[in-house]
Amino acid sequence: MSADESQNKADRIARLANILTGAGENGGADDRDLLSFWVPGRIEVLGKHTDYGGGRSLLCAVERGICVVARPQADQSFPRRRESPTLVRVIDAKSGDACEFELSPDVAPAPGHWSNYPITVARRIAMNFSGPMRGADIIFESDLPHAAGVSSSSALVVAIFMALSAVNDLPRRSEYRKNIMSSEDLGGYLGSVENGLDFKSLLGSEGVGTFGGSEDQTAILCSRANTLVQYSFCPVRFERAIALSPGYGFVIASSGVMAEKTGAALERYNRVARRLSVGLQAWCTATGRSDLSMGDAIASTPGAREQIREILGATTSADYTAHSLLDRFDWWGLLSMAGFLGALEYVLEEGPRKDWFDDNVIIVLAVVSAVSAAVFFVRVLTTKEPIVDLRAFANRNFALGSLFSFVLGIGLYGLTYLYPVYLAQVRGYNAMMI
Repeated sequence: MSADESQNKADRIARLANILTGAGENGGADDRDLLSFWVPGRIEVLGKHTDYGGGRSLLCAVERGICVVARPQADQSFPRRRESPTLVRVIDAKSGDACEFELSPDVAPAPGHWSNYPITVARRIAMNFSGPMRGADIIFESDLPHAAGVSSSSALVVAIFMALSAVNDLPRRSEYRKNIMSSEDLGGYLGSVENGLDFKSLLGSEGVGTFGGSEDQTAILCSRANTLVQYSFCPVRFERAIALSPGYGFVIASSGVMAEKTGAALERYNRVARRLSVGLQAWCTATGRSDLSMGDAIASTPGAREQIREILGATTSADYTAHSLLDRFDWWGLLSMAGFLGALEYVLEEGPRKDWFDDNVIIVLAVVSAVSAAVFFVRVLTTKEPIVDLRAFANRNFALGSLFSFVLGIGLYGLTYLYPVYLAQVRGYNAMMI
């Protein structure tokens, strides 16, 4: 990290500490009890984020991230009375938004709100680690762009866990020592916190709703300075480190378009993860193996890829039928798009030569294009998985960017067509002269 960024983090942490010591409703804690952390975002240099299937990725952390300051709540002591709740309060310093919840395995989730991530962490900690728990006041500030592919949500999960872990000294507890023995283990565990799965003997509970893996958490916890790290997953396995040459770096440009992580987008992502799990189960049943991921299954034998195709083609699982992908394909959307654009192209190209609607073929194809266009637009705006998702244009930034590119394209490529026409018809140049 550069000296300027290090100073920036120190200044932000000092500011958060001042806010926290003045904002606490449970006064009395010594300022020496303050705990501070910085949690980076990450970029996937190479890979397809298939960590849930045992894939591998080349990763690194970035200089932007989340600054966190925490302190134990001063009015709480050990041992706690059973009827007295252990509370956690989390403040987003940038927005001023705050949430408060119980550090309990029964705390209710808050889907669709950022507080669902801290709540999920608190619920899993209370479920996995026995003994008395202490609440905390936590304040954080992030300079990561939200929903932009740099793991802002996973960074928040890691930040909240680090704060509550330090407040409650979790590494000294037997459950922690038995299951989490390295940074890679911690990355795998925090991945299971998000997806709700078990991690070794630490039982899972309701996650944040995404059936992902542990790539993001591993990159955040295990990246190295001026180095790219390669990991495979399910379980987390370090493969190699690649030094980044001096003078080279990564430039991250945020488009301003936030990735959709709820509703239909979440269901599509989770469906892929579920189908991969069903496929792995079918493989293990057919071969008698006990591979932990599809990545392990593919690497198990030289002919595994072809064998997997045969097994999946013959599976009778209702969740993974041989024709399920074909059933999901938008055939009507494809046919209507072909009729719309194909007929329109013929009309526009042949119309001037055939006096437009004086020609019967032009009339017929114009009608075909109009009817197909109506079917196409109705289809893409109403079906669950359209052949072309035009709803992306509902995002203002994307729509304006596309319009700008369209106008720029007219200027750049329109002249490429007009110059030869002008030179030939107005200036009288022949083909060799042009």
